[in-house]
Amino acid sequence: MSDAKPRTPSDLGAGGKKFFRDVVGTYDLDAHEVRVLTEAARTVDELDRVRKALEEAPSLVAKGSMGQAVEHPLLGSLRNHRATLQKLLATLALPDSEGGAPQSAAQRLSQRGHDGRWASQRDVRSRQQAADRLSRGAS
Repeated sequence: MSDAKPRTPSDLGAGGKKFFRDVVGTYDLDAHEVRVLTEAARTVDELDRVRKALEEAPSLVAKGSMGQAVEHPLLGSLRNHRATLQKLLATLALPDSEGGAPQSAAQRLSQRGHDGRWASQRDVRSRQQAADRLSRGAS
């Protein structure tokens, strides 16, 4: 990518602009990543609006079609927007705060399996070494 930082989209709200600028100020992104970041920033703004609307709501409980108590519809919207933001951020795959390389969800799952497999082998090896030390001490 060129040295020029992408421009902050004009349709973003305060939260989305801050998020966009923070990411662009930290990472060099290609055109595809800027598009994903823009959608993530818009989702941040949408989340802010949903949260504000929920704060202004008289209750988190609403009446359903048969008069029954149901959760406020904006709670579902909040969950959906959070899931969308999580997916967009996973797609963006920015490096972690320690500067490590980004990992896809499949890579993270594979790493956990690898770590678990080797951890169990380390446990077996430790028990074997402890048993060997005991048997040498007993002879």
